[in-house]
Amino acid sequence: MSFQEKPKCYLASCDLPSRGRIGLCNKHYRKKLKYGDPSVVVCDTGKPPLHTVHGRSSTKYSPKDRTYNSWTSMHWRCSTNTPKIKRIYKDKYISVCERWRSFELFLEDMGDRPEGTSLDRIDGTKGYSPENCRWADLLTQSRNTSQIKLKFNDALAISFLHLKGKTMSQIAKKLGQPYVRVYQICKRGKWQDAYEMAIAITIGTGI
Repeated sequence: MSFQEKPKCYLASCDLPSRGRIGLCNKHYRKKLKYGDPSVVVCDTGKPPLHTVHGRSSTKYSPKDRTYNSWTSMHWRCSTNTPKIKRIYKDKYISVCERWRSFELFLEDMGDRPEGTSLDRIDGTKGYSPENCRWADLLTQSRNTSQIKLKFNDALAISFLHLKGKTMSQIAKKLGQPYVRVYQICKRGKWQDAYEMAIAITIGTGI
């Protein structure tokens, strides 16, 4: 039976083991619940400095702020040893930049998360940093994943062949594309703009 090392607290200054999916040790998790910031430094009076309390963490009194949720999720993805997630992030050395250890600096760089978006890495081979991140909607992110390396012209070629009467199996074989990807385009589940352009060109040129 192999021993699996427990993930550590995602705060750079802490080497204590984390509470599983939360990504924080017990000490910093309690600080997050009480003060809204796990990295807060408590003074002798038992109260943190006012500027460190952002009031955006999840408590039993208020729902979790979506920007703060994105920040904590980002840290968890890069620190967890959960096999399916670890394989995508930790094993590929995807990490969070030192600046974004602070939620306040993350908020300063990214601003509030717009509704209908989530945190997206522009270059999927690089980590989380101000230069490589943006708020993106689901469609933008689906085209940016490492599992879907498809360009607009490829989707257009699939659309043209389908309009010419080729079966999806024939298209997949001819272009060397996975059948599932061809199916999604032909059924307009993805790349609808490419299919619509193919229709417009076909009608306009009489192909």
